[in-house]
Amino acid sequence: MKKLLLTFAVALTAVATNAQETKLTVVPPNQYWGSKDVTESTAGKVDFSDQYGEFKIKSNLDLSAYTGMIIKYSGLKDAQIKAVGDADDESTYSKKAEFYCGLEGAEGEAKIEFPASLGTTISVLELQGTAAGGTVTFDKITLLKGEEQEVLTAFEGMAWGGTYSKAAASAVDIKITDAYGEIGFAEAVSYDPSKVYTYTVSFSEPTPAALTFKVLTTEDTPGAALNDYDNKYYVNQDIAAGSTSASIVINYNYSAITLPCAVADNTFKGIEAKLTVSEATAISSTSAKAGVSSVYSVSGAKLNAYQKGVNIVKMTDGSIKKVLK
Repeated sequence: MKKLLLTFAVALTAVATNAQETKLTVVPPNQYWGSKDVTESTAGKVDFSDQYGEFKIKSNLDLSAYTGMIIKYSGLKDAQIKAVGDADDESTYSKKAEFYCGLEGAEGEAKIEFPASLGTTISVLELQGTAAGGTVTFDKITLLKGEEQEVLTAFEGMAWGGTYSKAAASAVDIKITDAYGEIGFAEAVSYDPSKVYTYTVSFSEPTPAALTFKVLTTEDTPGAALNDYDNKYYVNQDIAAGSTSASIVINYNYSAITLPCAVADNTFKGIEAKLTVSEATAISSTSAKAGVSSVYSVSGAKLNAYQKGVNIVKMTDGSIKKVLK
């Protein structure tokens, strides 16, 4: 029965009113261990707080192999491409050859060739703000290797003078690189016990391995188990291999939620996540009893009748519902 309680990813029997839905941001690589963002189209936004702030795209590019780049962008204001080579140039701040390329229009796609004057290596390729308050959103950055193309899926991030954020609406591909690697998503929620929180994650292709909703919670939460590794309490709900979507309902205090996978070298495609927050309103006794097979407490004890508070109800069609009395 405990497994039954942990896996009721179903619509609440309680009436949901004034539901608010929020798309969640899948967090950037390295926020959670053992996973890597391998999205071919990695949307992100850079906001420059300082003039000449730097967002590092890539370092140490061999110019005998790499000939240029393509950047698709939008929302451009006061930003440009900067490259620093290894050829000497006393006239620059770095004392090395530098190359600047402005981007035209608020949005577009620019193809840029690296000049031979940079030398043999580009030490730093970056987006640079030309004024405080500059900004740019890039959809995809591709490096050119002659006729070949290499889509960048990870970036070295802000060096200084700004912030980088992955676009919340973009689906991402995450590769699990280590056993029990985790996929995480960011949220800004202050838990309210009068509301119900439903997390839904979807995938553009069936999942190649099983995942788990892992919710960090408190000691007194029904169904929570103590993890010996970090001495913290978690509620876990399995997501079967081959899934294209899954949901978990949370109506208890928690501080984090992630998607760990126990099998390395699997890529989960087109991940999108959303949070729906709704009011929990009790339903009538008559409608609650319709089609009921058995009733359980939240701790898993079978009941002869409904008790005051939350009841877990197994219906005659095999579905599991939560009833607030």
